[in-house]
Amino acid sequence: MVLALFVGACGQSSRDDDADPHEGGSSGVGGTATTGGSSTGGATRGGNSNTGGSNTGGTSSTGGSTSGGGAGGNGAAAGQSSGGTGAGGRPADEGPGTITDPWRDFCVATFTEDYPVKNAFMMPLFTARAGEEYLVTYYPEPFTSARLASLTSTGPYEFDVAPNSDHTAFPFTTDCPDDLAAEKYFAVFTDVSVYAEPELATKLCDLPAGTALPRDDATALGYGLEEAGATTSIYEIYLNAFSAQCGGAASGYISVPTIQLFGSAYVVVPFRLIPAPN
Repeated sequence: MVLALFVGACGQSSRDDDADPHEGGSSGVGGTATTGGSSTGGATRGGNSNTGGSNTGGTSSTGGSTSGGGAGGNGAAAGQSSGGTGAGGRPADEGPGTITDPWRDFCVATFTEDYPVKNAFMMPLFTARAGEEYLVTYYPEPFTSARLASLTSTGPYEFDVAPNSDHTAFPFTTDCPDDLAAEKYFAVFTDVSVYAEPELATKLCDLPAGTALPRDDATALGYGLEEAGATTSIYEIYLNAFSAQCGGAASGYISVPTIQLFGSAYVVVPFRLIPAPN
C-alpha cells in the first residue's frame, strides 16, 4: 500500500515523495485538534452528527470557472478525456470547481486577480479568475504556498497558490486564520461506503457527502493507495473522527472512481482535512 498521509496524536504527517503528486499517488495536509461546533449551512460542522450536506459535483456540472488542479492531494494517471459534458460546456467530472453552499462555513478564498494554476512541473492547468471563490485546504503565512481546492464530482482537487514576490500576501482574500490558528475538520465530499477489507465485502458504514467533524487529535487521519485500477482504485482511509460512525474502526477501505480532468485520468479521494474560521 502506498501511504499518502498519516497523522498521529502529535499532529505530524508524512507524505509520498513523488515529484508530482498528480502522477500515481495522493497526498494531504495535517493539522491541529479542533473542538465543538454545530451544524450550520449545508455541511455538518462539529458534534457527532453524521447527517446533512450534499454531493459536491455529482454527475453534472455548472457553469463558471474551469476545474482546478495543481500540486496538492490528488492522484492521476495518463489518459485522454472521454467523459460527458455538463452545463456550461465543461466535462461533467470536473464538477462545479468553485465553492458550493455546503462548504461556505469553512475557509473560502476569493481571488483578487486572475491566477494561472500550474502543476508541479509548471505546466498550465487553468486560470482562476478574479472574483471566483474556492475552498481553502491550507493557509500558511505567505512565506510558502497556500493550497486551495476545486470541487470535482468525486472530491476536492487541490492546487497550490504562491504568494507575491515580497512574500507579504496572496492573490486572494480570505476569512481564514493562518493554519496553526484555524479550527480543523475532517470532511467527506461525496457519499462513501466504508468497508472492513480491501475486497469491500463487509460494510462498516455509509458516510453522507457534506459531513465534516472536528479532527480527533489523538488518532490517525489520512488515506493511502491500496490498489490502483483503470476505472476504480481502492484506498485505505484512517477514519479519525468518523470512527464512531463506522463501528469504532480505526480505518477502512473505499472505492474511488477515475475521473477525467484536463484531458487525463485522475483519482480524487473524497476525504480532506479542511480549516474553518474560528
